[in-house]
Amino acid sequence: MESLTLDIRTLNIIIVLFSLLYAVGLFIYQTTQQKSSGLKPLAAGIFLIGVGPFLIVFRGIAPDWLTIVVANSFIHLGFLCTFYGISLIRNFKSHIIHVLLFGFVISVGALYFFTYPIPSINFRIAIVSAYMSATSFATFWALIKGKHDDAKLPVLLMAIPFLSLGIMMFVRIFYGLYEPQLTNYLMAGKMHAFSYVHVLILLVSISLSMLWLFNSRLVKSIHHLSLKDPLTGLYNRRVMDNVIPNLVARAKERKNSVSLIMTDIDNFKAINDEFGHIVGDDTIEKVAKVLTQSAANSENIYIVRFGGDEFMILLLESDINNAYEYAENLRKQLLSDVSVSLNGHPCTMSFGVAELGLDDNLDELLENADSALYQAKNLGRNQVVSNSSM
Repeated sequence: MESLTLDIRTLNIIIVLFSLLYAVGLFIYQTTQQKSSGLKPLAAGIFLIGVGPFLIVFRGIAPDWLTIVVANSFIHLGFLCTFYGISLIRNFKSHIIHVLLFGFVISVGALYFFTYPIPSINFRIAIVSAYMSATSFATFWALIKGKHDDAKLPVLLMAIPFLSLGIMMFVRIFYGLYEPQLTNYLMAGKMHAFSYVHVLILLVSISLSMLWLFNSRLVKSIHHLSLKDPLTGLYNRRVMDNVIPNLVARAKERKNSVSLIMTDIDNFKAINDEFGHIVGDDTIEKVAKVLTQSAANSENIYIVRFGGDEFMILLLESDINNAYEYAENLRKQLLSDVSVSLNGHPCTMSFGVAELGLDDNLDELLENADSALYQAKNLGRNQVVSNSSM
């Protein structure tokens, strides 16, 4: 059976078909992902990577300025747009884009120079390989160093082919410069044909891993929403039942301090009865905003809307003195910043603070904090009471 040989023209056609189909799919998909920046430039990049080989197919039929200079410029611009799109998707901020833009301009000029004044296929191969190598390494870096909290496997599935292509194109620079002078690019050797195969592998990798990445984001978003209270954006009772016990148990194993604050809005029933539930909900939202801001710079504070106007605040690595000070600062902040919408009266809250004892469990910690809150109510509201002072 005769072996199947794929020449550069055939490989170009395959890349054209795949990249154009994938680009159209990405353009359609991005209409359903309006909040996801980066998909449009990525789709444009994939499209341009397909347009370049489409023009190369007509080498020897159409003018050289179109099938050499314009075609390879489209490929360069496609890789540049791909880098930019992936940088946005992965939240990677860098001045590399400016270097690549400058390199793009230089590469276009160099392609023209080695097409007309001094024609050289070998030098053009080196120029194209150098730019593709640079953009591939840059895209690899953007994928690895991007700040978006994505699943690791789809990111690696994209990053590794970019790294591999960058290395392969870097080697191809010197291969092109030192091999015998070529007279027909479409009849170049296996090394050059393999570069097209590598680009095809890269496109397949991007298509699979990008779908995986956005699907994992969707699953993560749904899970995140399932843990949030819709009115306040704070954690809900599901976190209280499924997450908080594990956090407390882990802290107890490590012998770290754990404190808990129970708090609610003073006379909230009267606010609802007098002004209605809309004003009541508005008051709860205002309180939640202050609570959220108080924990913005800490990874050890978990705030749960316990129910109605009641909130629970878990403080890891915090003893009762620190928790008391935190609660007192919160009380003052709420008194200053939150008022009931229709009458402008300050909104006050009472706080009960407790620390996890050596032999306590979470239920006992909650009970102690709740008892301290009850004591704060009995003492006149708008104050902080710690379990240690009872």
